Amino acid sequence: MKRASWACCEISLLLAALLAAPAAAADRARVVEADVAIEWFDTQTWPAWPREIPPVLDWHHVQLPYVGLQRKPQAGERHFARIWVRLADIAPADPAPRALAYSAYLPTGFHAVFYAEGRQVFATNGEMSNGWNVPVLIPLPPSGSDARTLVAAFDCYVGSLGCGVPSFQLGSLAAVSIWHEWQKLLRIDGPRVGSVAILIVGAFALLTWIRRRSESVYMLFFIASLLWTVRTLHYHLPRYPLPEAWFWWATVCSFAWLSVAVYLFSFRLQGERSPRIEKALIIGATLSTVLGMPPIATDDYWLFERLAYVMQALISLAVTVTLTAVAVKRRTPPDVVLAIALWIMFAMGIHDLLLLEWNLDMERVFLLPYAALPLFGAFIFSMSRRYRRAIDDIENVNASLESRLEARQRELASSYKQLRQYEIRNAQEQERERLMRDMHDGVGSSLISTLALVERGDAAPSMVAQTLRDTVDELKLTIDSMEPIDQDVVTLLATLRYRMTPRLESAGLALDWQVNEVPRLEWLDAPAALQIMRIVQECFGNILKHAQASRISVACSADDGVVVRIADNGRGFDVAAQQSAPRGRGLRNLEFRAREIGGRISITADGGGTRIELRLPLERRARPR
Repeated sequence: MKRASWACCEISLLLAALLAAPAAAADRARVVEADVAIEWFDTQTWPAWPREIPPVLDWHHVQLPYVGLQRKPQAGERHFARIWVRLADIAPADPAPRALAYSAYLPTGFHAVFYAEGRQVFATNGEMSNGWNVPVLIPLPPSGSDARTLVAAFDCYVGSLGCGVPSFQLGSLAAVSIWHEWQKLLRIDGPRVGSVAILIVGAFALLTWIRRRSESVYMLFFIASLLWTVRTLHYHLPRYPLPEAWFWWATVCSFAWLSVAVYLFSFRLQGERSPRIEKALIIGATLSTVLGMPPIATDDYWLFERLAYVMQALISLAVTVTLTAVAVKRRTPPDVVLAIALWIMFAMGIHDLLLLEWNLDMERVFLLPYAALPLFGAFIFSMSRRYRRAIDDIENVNASLESRLEARQRELASSYKQLRQYEIRNAQEQERERLMRDMHDGVGSSLISTLALVERGDAAPSMVAQTLRDTVDELKLTIDSMEPIDQDVVTLLATLRYRMTPRLESAGLALDWQVNEVPRLEWLDAPAALQIMRIVQECFGNILKHAQASRISVACSADDGVVVRIADNGRGFDVAAQQSAPRGRGLRNLEFRAREIGGRISITADGGGTRIELRLPLERRARPR
């Protein structure tokens, strides 16, 4: 949030400066003439600042900006120079606050002191690491002080470049402050905002690579953003990490490895590799890195630094030419955009190399910090096309899958419809076979047997009537088992009660009905319902025939299953003797029918009557044989 707020402030400042620049330019002027004197020192450390201007100086008139005469130091010596600059007639014409400002590349002159009428009025921060690139604003003494002459002293180490003095902006405090803020934005804040933004985008690429390790382009994008951030630190970092020599070495050498990362990113993005070129680039970057190391470049650091710059320029040129040839061959938009961005970046680098040697106006702004805009813009363009292509592929695959899914759903719907029709026909066929079997085994068998007896003249009318009565009951049970009961035992018993009540009443039996609500049995289908009805009917039939009872009790309850209890107050019988008798098939038939539906039956009898208990499970794990 702080980063975003700070970036908004910088953008607001830039817009304000752009709007105010035309009006402010009319209230300031550029000072391009001055008197200059050079004072030489043969010491091993920076000379101390005098409290006042030396009385004897060799002044001569020059045009600003000014590059002093070079004086090559002898072996083992370290020569320092102090350039004195005298500006005349700077007194304000009105009492409004006035100011002086300058902004230039001053590699060895990033500490200065200003004197007005012989008194020190301003001094730059000598401890600022990036003072060589920081614009300076000097508020001038008020008009009443009669300060008409301003003298400035710039310290510098005399190497291969010599000493330099920029021109000055003189005018009202408001106008010069706008110019100063504009220069600060271009030289300090712009590179800082660009570095932070690129590093944030690189962090997103790193997070993507962590989730997708096979996609090396995301890791290369992050490495490139990190190298670029290191490369631009010296432009805007006010305090360099110690030791400064190693910090400069890291910032200088990072550019060569950035060129290697750009090459690897481009080729990995297209799924290609060129081991020979990659090996040559890595060797060149390593050589450039080694040449710039402080232990090696101790004797003449500037020379070795420039050798490293030349090596970086060669590596950058090689990468640019190679990727341009690839772009001409492939003619794809990402390759063309990247090639254009690399040529822009290379041109900016040549501009900065010329500025570094003062072959260009020292007041120019370094352009290389802004080379990230086209370079990483090309990166993002390539990645966005890759992302859009992946999205398009996913959408096409999804569309194909949806089409195939719809076709498969139609096929499944058709298959399901055919299967459902088959199941209905199969169920109808099975039900038809069951009914035929029940009719044949039950009703048909009884009628045929009775018919045979009648034809032989062995059937008494009472026996025929009883047989017909049993046959009608069997037929009713078969029909009732086809009625929907929704797996409810209570409904099944109620149907049976409706059928059996007339026979019980005609026999003089009272029915005690104590049936409660019980859980539904999911497995209770028509064949199982018929078996239960036959069990209960056979119990009623045995009571009517043999028990000599006056009351029948029917109860239904639930515990770990559904329990149906039938009891009478008849004379009872010997259960064990009846089960072991050769002709005692009635009880064994009850037990067989109970096992067929996964239940069990128990029978107890004494002088007070007979009690039959049918226990049905809530779940039947396997169908009976």
